[in-house]
Amino acid sequence: MITFSKREIQDIIIAWITLSIAFSLTISGSETYAILVSLLLSGSAFVLHELSHKFVGQHFGRAAEFHLWWQGVALGLGMALATYLLLGSHYVFFFAAPGAVYVAPLLGQYHGERVQWRVTKEDGFISLAGPLMNLALGAFFKALALLPTPVTPAFAEASSINIFLGFFNMLPVPPLDGSKVLLWNRGVWVAIVLVLLVLLVN
Repeated sequence: MITFSKREIQDIIIAWITLSIAFSLTISGSETYAILVSLLLSGSAFVLHELSHKFVGQHFGRAAEFHLWWQGVALGLGMALATYLLLGSHYVFFFAAPGAVYVAPLLGQYHGERVQWRVTKEDGFISLAGPLMNLALGAFFKALALLPTPVTPAFAEASSINIFLGFFNMLPVPPLDGSKVLLWNRGVWVAIVLVLLVLLVN
């Protein structure tokens, strides 16, 4: 059974708005258009990414809840605004991690002052669920962007946002998903990163 706490819902909304503001700086067009597209597309990409972790975690009978990371919120908005003012909308870059789903238990063993995480197969699937959701959405919207429709630019934006989020979260840097996927299965990590990289540059 999927459950949400009141705090979790509040944290998801704050993270959604934060990420949408940052992404709106990358979208050409009027401010209203940029904000609406960012709220709908980047917000859905982020929310579906995190909910994928939560649903897979709870599927395995694990406690899974989203928590806001205020340092990530401040860093993301600060980087987005700074690069926008210095370089313009085409070169905006920011730290896209305003929060994360925490799944218990992730077991660790202490070696001196360093913790070495023991990542199980379940942990691997849970960590991979978010980037895989972004990969699937990115490929889906990329295909839709090939259609000659009035909303084709929005499909292209949705594809770019999802692929970027998926690739970013697969970076092998704690606490990002890629660090746990890499510890679980290097082959899977390499395969997903390569697919995302190909989609990212095409």
